[in-house]
Amino acid sequence: MTQQLLGDAPLETGALSKVLSRMQENSEGFAFSVRKEQLKYDKTLEIQRKCLYALRRDVVIGDWRKRRTILQSLMQDAVRDMVRQLLSGVRVGGALIRLRSM
Repeated sequence: MTQQLLGDAPLETGALSKVLSRMQENSEGFAFSVRKEQLKYDKTLEIQRKCLYALRRDVVIGDWRKRRTILQSLMQDAVRDMVRQLLSGVRVGGALIRLRSM
């Protein structure tokens, strides 16, 4: 039955081996590039995590002046972002609400 499907031609193991080898190389190359990108992403997250932990440590165990400065800065950033969003337009219940700057 197999011989009929292949037209009575024997499988050439050399050609098949080359194709399989090429497919394996492509697969390994793709997996390598995925791991490389994931490593970049992991390094970026580690840097951000260290910065955030340092900030948290300063807020929790730092002196009151440093704590006040950090918290004021965070609140100013939050308010600035909210105002920017309101000025550019916010959707409430499907309607676009836009405040005008004065």
